[in-house]
This record gives sequence, C-alpha cells and structure tokens, in this order.
Amino acid sequence: YVDLHVCDKSINTYYPPVQK
Repeated sequence: YVDLHVCDKSINTYYPPVQK
C-alpha cells in the first residue's frame, strides 16, 4: 500500500497532483 497523499521522492512529485 502506498499513501498517495505524500511526496513521492522517487519521482519528485506530490500526490494528489497540486494545481499550480
């Protein structure tokens, strides 16, 4: 299980994707 509401440092991306 992976909590997608944390920063995935392996791809340097946040989940869910933030709207910038």
